[in-house]
Amino acid sequence: MKRLFLLFIAVLFVAVGYCSNSEDKEQQIYYYYLQGLKADNNEKENASIGDALRYYYWSLVLCYTHPQGSTLAFPDPETGQNVIIKDWLDDRIDMLLQKIRFIPKKKPIMKNKSSVAYEMVVTDGSDRIPWLKFEYNNGNGFVESSVESGLASVELIDKGINKVDIVVCIENKADAEARAKDVFEAMEEVGSPIYFASAVKNIDVKKVQEEAENVAEYHDSTILMKKAETERLIEDNELNKMDEYLKAMNTIEKAVRNKDVAEAKGCFTPEGYEMFETLLNNGRYYILGTPEYKFVEFKDLVICRSIPMQFNFKNNVGFIRQVVFRFNKDSKKVVSIAFRLSDMAEIDILGKDQWNPESRMILIDFLEDYQTAYALKRLDYLDKIFSDDALIVVGTVLKQKQKGDIMHLATETKVRYDTLSKGKYIEKLHTVFGKNEFVNIRFLDTDFTQHKSGLELYGIQVKQEYLSSTYGDVGYLFLMVDLREDLPVIHVRTWEPEKTDNPIGFDDIIVEMI
Repeated sequence: MKRLFLLFIAVLFVAVGYCSNSEDKEQQIYYYYLQGLKADNNEKENASIGDALRYYYWSLVLCYTHPQGSTLAFPDPETGQNVIIKDWLDDRIDMLLQKIRFIPKKKPIMKNKSSVAYEMVVTDGSDRIPWLKFEYNNGNGFVESSVESGLASVELIDKGINKVDIVVCIENKADAEARAKDVFEAMEEVGSPIYFASAVKNIDVKKVQEEAENVAEYHDSTILMKKAETERLIEDNELNKMDEYLKAMNTIEKAVRNKDVAEAKGCFTPEGYEMFETLLNNGRYYILGTPEYKFVEFKDLVICRSIPMQFNFKNNVGFIRQVVFRFNKDSKKVVSIAFRLSDMAEIDILGKDQWNPESRMILIDFLEDYQTAYALKRLDYLDKIFSDDALIVVGTVLKQKQKGDIMHLATETKVRYDTLSKGKYIEKLHTVFGKNEFVNIRFLDTDFTQHKSGLELYGIQVKQEYLSSTYGDVGYLFLMVDLREDLPVIHVRTWEPEKTDNPIGFDDIIVEMI
């Protein structure tokens, strides 16, 4: 067995959202303004209107509580001339919100005795929006949800509702509480959220606009170009004879739509069916639109991509995931399922032309399995992929005590770091899985590097959004993965709350082959 000797030499010292005495609110206003500009750049692959709105809003709310907030001037990114930042942020946020459009498709995608659901394409007028948080009134209150790859859905408990109020979430108060102390305090001081009429979209779900016929035209041109380049690797392995697999997928799709898991039992191995059954016990669910299946051969598997599904939970939280099905070539039965990576994450991996094509496919499958294991609470799988002597650094955001508490703590938000053995980490996950209705992790920004030795050792740095029924945070995950064994092995797993100029990576680890 190939082994590694690892010495971790990084020093973890992070104060989340905390300004030292040498920093003031003006610097924080400028910092979030710059973060917003980075996300608000159409020329960048990871541009995000959702992130841009969040950072611009955080900068704006700090202006409201700054003594000179109405007169602070910063350079305009286009002209270079100084502008009143509060006015600029007001205008920019409003402009971005006005661009956002929710376009309903013609017919309901789900209808039963108690509710009806509609699918929507979400665009900025030209491109599909990859990710965005929003709330909508389902007839009994507001429900949290998100846009995934330009798709969203709303589930209404009153089938007589013609119009639904959708509110684009730009405040992100819970995120500020976890990561940005000064911003959260400013929100508390201001009280009510800063109102933007353009954040509210009143959508007539029964009266589809004419352009909904052409929703397929709304695609990010940069992503489409890069997808075309990287799809070559997929197409080289695309299956020619797919009749049996397509028949199985039609049976599985019918079972999901009928809410009858047993209808598709014959399409799975016992292990695959257990995963499928666990997935469909994971809140309320339904299929979005009409899946377009693609079958890819990889080693002894045929991978089917994919069924887009909406999952909704008791505490008014919902999300969309693309579900991948993996068939064994010999039995032609599904041996496992997984949540597909985002388009950009796949592009980041498949675009590494200098890497072994097989390694690229293994990395995609591995990350899909990794994020899905938390949703399906697969402790057995997680136990297998962490090496026995893995270095595991876990970060937990320590929330502030409420004002009414007897004991008064310091107001700055802090992160507690724990270095755990594999056994302790698995034990911790067992507790987490047991007390949560759901655990959902989602990878956003991604960065992949191969170790300078040329060995099949890869560093994976991803922005991870973690959400469960009891806790949520956003941070940056680093995994050092060894692909030299039959099953990928994680030797290092670390977490940081913010992306820094020098994130944890290979440079912090001495690797010695044994």
